[in-house]
Order: sequence, then C-alpha cells, then structure tokens
Amino acid sequence: MYNSIYNEKDLKYVTNPFKQDDGFPATAQDYNIIKPYVDQLLGEETKRPFNFNVARTSEIAASEMQEKAKQMLMDYIQATIASKLGPEEAARYEQALATGEVTPPEQIAKYLEKDYKDVAETTAFHSLQYLKRKLNVTHEFYKGWKDALIAGEEIYYVGIINGEPYVERVNPMYFDYEQALDLEFIHEASWCRRKMIMSATEIYDRFYDKMTERQLNELLELIEDKPGAGIEPELRKTNMDYNSVKMHKMNSFTDNPFDSDHITVYHCCWKSFKKIGFVSILDDETGQVEEFQVDESYKATGLEESIEWQWVIEVWEGYRIGKELYIGIQPIEYQHVSSDNPNSQKLPYTGIVYNNTNSRPRSLVSMMKPLQYMYIVVWYRLELALARDKGKVAVMDIT
Repeated sequence: MYNSIYNEKDLKYVTNPFKQDDGFPATAQDYNIIKPYVDQLLGEETKRPFNFNVARTSEIAASEMQEKAKQMLMDYIQATIASKLGPEEAARYEQALATGEVTPPEQIAKYLEKDYKDVAETTAFHSLQYLKRKLNVTHEFYKGWKDALIAGEEIYYVGIINGEPYVERVNPMYFDYEQALDLEFIHEASWCRRKMIMSATEIYDRFYDKMTERQLNELLELIEDKPGAGIEPELRKTNMDYNSVKMHKMNSFTDNPFDSDHITVYHCCWKSFKKIGFVSILDDETGQVEEFQVDESYKATGLEESIEWQWVIEVWEGYRIGKELYIGIQPIEYQHVSSDNPNSQKLPYTGIVYNNTNSRPRSLVSMMKPLQYMYIVVWYRLELALARDKGKVAVMDIT
C-alpha cells in the first residue's frame, strides 16, 4: 500500500461485480494518500535529536562517587583552613577557587550530579559514539521507524558478529517470535527466529568465525548440489497481506528477486536453563565468609561452609544453513545479565510491537487501508462515469 501496490482481488466486487471477462471501460488506479503521511512522520524522525548518556548504576560505582565527593570536600576544607594562616595562603586559596582546583560544597554537589564521569563511563560513551558512526545507527533507526509505521513492528539485531559489536534493522516479513499475549518488547519473548537469504560469500563473511573448513566445504557443496535453495522465502502469517504483493522485475537478467545462488539461513534464539552454584568458604586470613559463583561442573572439596544450587535462564543461539548444515549452536557470547536478577535474560533481537493489546499488531498503514481503498473506489466510479458520459444529446420528434 505504501508503494502504491494493492491487491486487485480486494476490489473485484467493485470493478467486476458480474464476473464478466470484458469488464467495464475503466481501471482502478491507486491514487496514494498513505505515503505523504508516512513520509511526513519519517521526516519528523530525522529531526529528532539523538542524544544519549552513559551511567554506572552498581554499588561499586556509587561508593566510588562517594569517595570522590569525600576527597573534594577534604581538599576544600584543608584549603580553607590553610587560607587563614597568612596573606600568601589566602591569595593562593582565592586563585585555587578561581581555577577550579578547589571547589565549594554547593558546586561539588552540582558537579557530581551533572558533570561527573568516571573512566568507565567516559570510555563507554566514546565507544558508543564511535559505533554510532561506524554502524550508521541513525539510519538503521530510521528504517526501523519506517517498519513501525508500515508493518506495526520495529525489530533490531544487537549482538556480536565476528568479534565486533553489531546493530542492524531486521525485516519484519522474515522474522517470527513467541506470540505471547500483550507482548510489547521482543527481547522479552522466550524464542525468536529470523530468516535470511544470503549468498555463499555473504554467509562466510558473516559467520567465518563460527565455521570450520569442513563446514565451508559443505557450504560450497550445497551451492553446487542444490541450486536455488531458498529462492522462495516463506512469509510469516500475520495480519499484513504479504502474500498478495506482486514481485516485479528488479533487473534485466532475472524475474526472481532472489538469485539461484542464494541460500536460506535461519538464526534461532531461545531461552534455556543453566545450573549454577553459590559456594561459601571461610577465608582463613580475614576470618570472613566469602561467596562466589560456580558452574555445574564444580566438585565439592569439603572446605565449603555451604553450597546452594539454583537454575537460571541462559540464552542460546544457532544457525541452520540450507536444510542440513548447522553452525554456532552455543550460549550467546555476551549474556544480558542483570546484577539485580540473574534470570532477567534478554534475546539478542530487540524491538517493539505496536497496537497489539488484545489483537494482532496494527500499523498506521493497516489502519489507513480502508480509507485508501475507498479513495480508489471513488476515483474509479468517477472515471467510469466519465467513460459513460455521452455529452449533450438533442432530443427531437422524428415523426
């Protein structure tokens, strides 16, 4: 609908109500009234500022901030006391206040609240600035917002590709996930599946760190033995009428948008369970009990004060290339672990599902579809009336 392509069968009751082969002397043309509104919202998105900040929220960060405040207050107190010793010390004190070497308490509070950054926060902020430009994150968000307006779903992949952080927009047509009731954020689902149509070179370039030489040879054999694998990508069943979209010629060499050398690749992610233990051991030097975390392979030594076993959630992923080649089936390399709740694991695919309360997702375009059809029908009726009009006809008595 956004690209002025609609299903002609939906208007057969208007254009050919009597099911005649000849039809009427008019054609239903798509006069697009949806695209201007969507483009306006896309333009508004490009004007929004993309500002972000980095802040540590752990107990260690809070204690470091308190130590910084304590040190700045001690410096201020010592400088204030020293200024009372003589004129030279008083002049040095005033100069320190002017240069910011010594800060009064009210400015210390303001500095710690707004401007204070430790080394970790500064490093993370500059790293995100670098990745924002390298991965063109602003443009990826623009494409995701367009998906939200047209498809009602905004999906991104946030993970590690070949050892580097990676972010990309995901096409909602080839993405499926747990259809839980009132699910708003996709990373909270228990599983998801993405379908990709890739060439052999694209597959190896993206997954070479997960593939062995034997698997690469199997991939090349798959290209030779099964040409055309994945040229008909299965579309997810949603309220969006994807199946009625006509595929048009993309170049002068082929009518199929997916070349015969391309292969279907599935990326599946799911939440599993992992057994961990919390071991308490008495430290002989300090006389205090220390607790640390172990995996299920830990063997008790008899020196433990206590061992408490628990099951926590762990996110796994795996790839299937073609129908038989499986790679990268393992726990996700960097788990989204929360310090407050070890079970708050998140999928590497994130995004939002819009307008799905007690219904399937509804986008702006799907809500405007009846208005677009009505507009097409009105102009079709007008064109039909013009085609039937004979102009002014003189009426005379032939007798």
